Amino acid sequence: MRRFYTVMTAVALTVATVFSGVSTVQAGGYHEYDIEKYVMNQLSAASVPGVSVSIVSDQKEIYSATFGVDGKTQSDYVLGNLTQSMTALGVLSLAEDGEIKLEDDITTYLPKYSALKGVTIEKLLHQTTGIKKETMLDQVKAEGKEGIYQNAYVNYSILGELIESVSGETYEEYLTENILDACGMTSTYSLRQNPEMQEEMSPAYKNYFGYPVAAKYQYNASDQWATVSSGYMISDVKDMGKYLQMYLKEGGDVVNPEDIAGVLQNTVPVINKSKEDSLYGTEEAYGMGWMATRYKGTDLYYQSGVLENQMTMMALIPDKKIGFVMLFNGGDYLVGKQLMEKICVGVTDILLGEKAANIPSNSYLLQHGLIDLLLLIILVGCSLPIFMTGIWRKRAAAGFHAARLVKDILIQIVLPTAVLVVVQKEIFPWKLLYRIVPDVVIVAVIAIALLYIGGLLKLLRSVAMVVRYKLDPEGFHASLTVQDGEEVQAGELMELVLDTPDKSEETEAEVEAAAVQMQQDAASQTSEATETPEATETSDVSQTSESEQK
Repeated sequence: MRRFYTVMTAVALTVATVFSGVSTVQAGGYHEYDIEKYVMNQLSAASVPGVSVSIVSDQKEIYSATFGVDGKTQSDYVLGNLTQSMTALGVLSLAEDGEIKLEDDITTYLPKYSALKGVTIEKLLHQTTGIKKETMLDQVKAEGKEGIYQNAYVNYSILGELIESVSGETYEEYLTENILDACGMTSTYSLRQNPEMQEEMSPAYKNYFGYPVAAKYQYNASDQWATVSSGYMISDVKDMGKYLQMYLKEGGDVVNPEDIAGVLQNTVPVINKSKEDSLYGTEEAYGMGWMATRYKGTDLYYQSGVLENQMTMMALIPDKKIGFVMLFNGGDYLVGKQLMEKICVGVTDILLGEKAANIPSNSYLLQHGLIDLLLLIILVGCSLPIFMTGIWRKRAAAGFHAARLVKDILIQIVLPTAVLVVVQKEIFPWKLLYRIVPDVVIVAVIAIALLYIGGLLKLLRSVAMVVRYKLDPEGFHASLTVQDGEEVQAGELMELVLDTPDKSEETEAEVEAAAVQMQQDAASQTSEATETPEATETSDVSQTSESEQK
């Protein structure tokens, strides 16, 4: 019913605007109709199935609507990184009650994480623990440089466990009692706490080669990468609007103003991300679940994140007492993410009274087309060795060196093995990559398999050539008499040591015999050279005697 009223309100607003020719102007100086028109136009260009939007002031909800693919519970989204600021407020609430201190060692409360000895609660809040982003909860250790911000879900998973350990309640219970209920957020929950809501959630969309595929989110209790407290609370734009209002009221009656200031303003610089990689193209700092920056002369606080099949974003503009949240039901990490971020920036621009940039209509198709073409080229390139093993065998038999032959085979074994290991260890675990970019992982697995198969076929053909040569050397030579229309000499055959050690010994004996023969020939030539002058002299004497007689 609430969604029905929202849609009807949006329709009425649109009709009134069209017939009156006048846009509704809010206190912030933006045009509500312009935001609606802008979002609707960009969804198609960005190939986003749907999005829910809410804009609030510190006093009221200004605007709320859902666009694109809809369902009976379309407004329910997994919040991703937006969850982390809620977890931070829960931790600060414990500190305010004197249950913990932010400078305390986390192992004081959770001794099972002994690898984090010396890491404080505050470092977990600021994500400066040295834990890498791909770290699993059951393999926690500080591998990176401590004191440097790095977004890792594990940091806030541990903070969720801290809340449960100290409060004696579940994370959801503590959050509901101390924050959500006080904000009037009645539609915010987790599937861990309310598994029956699984059937009520409409599907979001994963992306495969540029095509959205419906996929329902399912809570995984054994997930060691991200937990409820680090990214898997569920809410809708109306509840999230209430959440942002609490911040705009500097905590109101819900949270101590000092805690709100601490969450937003107690920040650490983000030095491992360039301006070009940031959402607004600006320098950023990280607070406790929020990014802080200055955009077009205005202080701005925001958070965004991409999950398996959704993207979420919320922002606060304190100077204008405005906040907005956008929940997208598509999670295309390769192309859609940056386009959805552009929509968020465009909405921000309109709220600031600036002109929003439009997404080119062919942007999504062009970018995904290039990516799909690249993936196809990779597949074709990795399959060619399989279809060309016959040609390879002829060339190998006709004159390849042994080292060259072995190297050619090893490339197709070592290369895919190196890719498997390097990606797993240095980039991102394959299992997590599949959750984010399933199409790329599918292509990678097929390509690696093709390389292995090609290498195996080459190995088998090499063994067959060696066996054939040993069984029938003359027949093997005869089969190579003509190769590609050219004569092939027997001595050019592969240069592989295919014969037995006796053959080697025989060759050495032949070389030794040849050396002896050369010595004998040299001695014979020397002897002949010595005898030649004597014979000449005898001939001359004989000729002289004959002359005298005459």
